[in-house]
Amino acid sequence: MKRLKYYYLDSDSRRRIDDLLENFLKQGSTLHLMERLKELLPIEKWNPNSLRKHVEGMYYLSERLWTLALDAGKKAYGNDFSRENLLRVTRTLPMSQYRYLMGSREPMNVLLTRDDALQDPSTAFVKLKHDIETWSEFILSARNGAIESAENI
Repeated sequence: MKRLKYYYLDSDSRRRIDDLLENFLKQGSTLHLMERLKELLPIEKWNPNSLRKHVEGMYYLSERLWTLALDAGKKAYGNDFSRENLLRVTRTLPMSQYRYLMGSREPMNVLLTRDDALQDPSTAFVKLKHDIETWSEFILSARNGAIESAENI
């Protein structure tokens, strides 16, 4: 996982998210992953920093799941499994697609990077929630051997 500077997510929260991820990998169920994340990083109505902390927590969890999904794909499909293959198998949409689905009709040159798009909470919530769910399901299916054959990627 690449090193990032987190402005709102402290080290204790990152440790709790790591513990949540370890429990997920041991139990093998995606049902309560998002609910537990909401309990770990609650959103307080009058505190805008809690919203930013929650988005950073979702981003941190999605980055951890991304590396685990790549490793699981390499074990299941072979060492030639790439990031593009992971995106194709999990049907992950680009950030611009989520921004359009959320109703924004601003030109895409306003958003130069992924970090710019993550500043919009509605887009970030939808994108990161979808990423967390699909990559966690892929990890579990790769561990259980219930994935598509290599010819389909």
